[in-house]
Formats: sequence, C-alpha cells, structure tokens
Amino acid sequence: AGSDGVLGCGQTSSLNGERRTSKNYRTGQIREDTLLSRVKLALEQMTKKRDKKMKKVKDKDKKEKSDKRSKKEKKKKKKKKKKREDSKEAYHSEPQSPTSLASPHPEFKAPTHEIPPLEAKSRGLDDIPSPDLSAEYWSKFTMLERNYESFIRPKRSQLLGEMQRLDTTRSLLENQAAQIEAQTKRFYDETLDRLHKAKVEKTSRIDREGTEVQLELKEMDRLGQEIAEFKEARTGANMARYLSSDRQLQHRLAKILDAPARVPLDINPYDLPRDHGRLHRLAREYEGTRRMIKV
Repeated sequence: AGSDGVLGCGQTSSLNGERRTSKNYRTGQIREDTLLSRVKLALEQMTKKRDKKMKKVKDKDKKEKSDKRSKKEKKKKKKKKKKREDSKEAYHSEPQSPTSLASPHPEFKAPTHEIPPLEAKSRGLDDIPSPDLSAEYWSKFTMLERNYESFIRPKRSQLLGEMQRLDTTRSLLENQAAQIEAQTKRFYDETLDRLHKAKVEKTSRIDREGTEVQLELKEMDRLGQEIAEFKEARTGANMARYLSSDRQLQHRLAKILDAPARVPLDINPYDLPRDHGRLHRLAREYEGTRRMIKV
C-alpha cells in the first residue's frame, strides 16, 4: 500500500509537470503568435503610410507638371495672338492706293524711267503689272514671308537640332554596343581559353597514363602468348628452345611482378572552370538583393 501511494504521488507529480509544461508551451505559442501578428500589423501600417506618402508625392508632381504645362500653353497662346495682331496691323498699315506704285517691300524699287513705246509694244500690255496688282502682291507676299520667318524658320531650326540630337544618340548607342560586345567577346574568349587549357591538361595526363597501362598490358599479353605456345607444342626442339629462354622469361615475369601498383589518377571531370555559371549565380543573387533593398 505504501509503495502504491508513492507511485500514485509520483504519477500525480509527473502529470502536473506535464500539464505545466504543456501550459507553458501553449502560453509561449500564444505569445509568439501575438508577437507575429503585431509585427505583421506594424509592417502593414508602415506599408500603407509609405504608399500614402508616395501617392501624395506623385499627385504633387502631376499637379506641378500640369501647372507648368498650362502656363506654357498660355504663354504660347499669348505669343500667337500677339503675332497675329502684329501681322494684322502691318497689313492694315501698308499703302493700298490703286494709283501708287510704291511697295512696302524693302527690296522693291519703282521704275525711275519710262518704258519707250516700242519696248512697251514689244512686251505687250499683259506684262506690265497694274498698280492694284503690284500693291496686292507685295502686301500678301510680305505677310507670307513674315509668317515664314517668324514661325517656320524657328521650327525648322528646332527640327534640325532634334535630328542632330538623334544622330548623336545613335552614334553613342552604336559605340557603346560595340564596346560591350568587344568586352563580352574578350571575357568569353578568356573563359573558353581557361576551359580549353584545363581540358588539355587533364586529357594529357589521362593519355600518358593510358599509354603506360597499354605498354604493360602488351608485355603481359606477349608473355602469356609465349607461355601458351610452349605449352601447346611439347616437342624436343621446342622444349630445348624453352629451356634456353627460361631465364629470360622468368626475368620478364619478375619484372612485371616487381612493377609498383598504379595509383588511380585523381582527375575529377566535374571541376572544370565554370565562370559562366558563377556569373549567372551572382546575377541572380544581385537581382534578389536589389529587390530586397527596393522593398
């Protein structure tokens, strides 16, 4: 009975210890889950704040760009309006008298002498411009020339500058591509050279070892063939020939047996230079690191 009581007390204490251990484990698990949930909540809040901040910055940039664009458009409209008004004023200020031959164009000069009657007859009446036609011609031509010089020529200069910029960019792009291609070829040529050298070195060792092994095999096969021939032909002459060459055969046999055992070559075919794979691995690691930094 006393032993049963001791056993019962021991079982009770062990059960209590297990309960406390499981309770502590559950408590620690709950604390860990609570801590993880808090960390996740904090990360979500930080992400939301960052997104809001980035959105505010983007909205601000868009607003500034739209304001600048609207200001530029207003300035352009004002300039165009002013130029149209100037051209209208210049047109209205030009002389429109039908009897006057004076031209507003600076290069036009009125004739200072009268055309002889015979010359006028030879030209014909249709070749002599009338005063109304000359004034209208110079008025409209002056407006066209002024508009060309004011609007078309600056735009032409701008387009020429754009073409020059495109040509410069194209030449720089081609030069950079050529440099990168040359560097890449040089790098891969060096990589292939290292691979070829390693392969040649290992292959040379294998060939040298194979040649020595083949020589030993040939000597063994030759000796075995001679022994087989002496065994098959047991004539008197053959026996006498064997006895005369027995010492030589024994010496060859001893030489083969005394040859040191060959150590297998320690050549690993999988340890060739792998610069290409190493670069790919570094590129993947760099991409993963860059993404982590960006996040």
